[in-house]
Amino acid sequence: MAEKIALYSYGMYLIHALVLYLVFMALGIRNFVFGPLLFIGLTMVASFLTYHFLEPPLIDLGRKLSSRLPRRPVALPAQKTHVGS
Repeated sequence: MAEKIALYSYGMYLIHALVLYLVFMALGIRNFVFGPLLFIGLTMVASFLTYHFLEPPLIDLGRKLSSRLPRRPVALPAQKTHVGS
C-alpha cells in the first residue's frame, strides 16, 4: 500500500490545489462532509490519471529531446591531496 501512495504522492501534490479550487470555488460546495470527501476522491483519481497517462509520454519526450543534445564530459571536482607534515 505504501508503494502505491508513493507512486501517486507527487501527482497529488501537484494537482491538489487545482482540485481544491474546483471543488470549493468553481463548484461552490459548502457541505463539510461531502466537500472534503469529493476533494480527496478527485485528487486521488486525478493523480492516478496523470501518473499513468501524462507522465509516461512526457518522460519519453524528455528522453528523446535529451538524446539529441551533444554529450559533454562532466567535470569532476579535483580531489584534495593531503600532504603529511
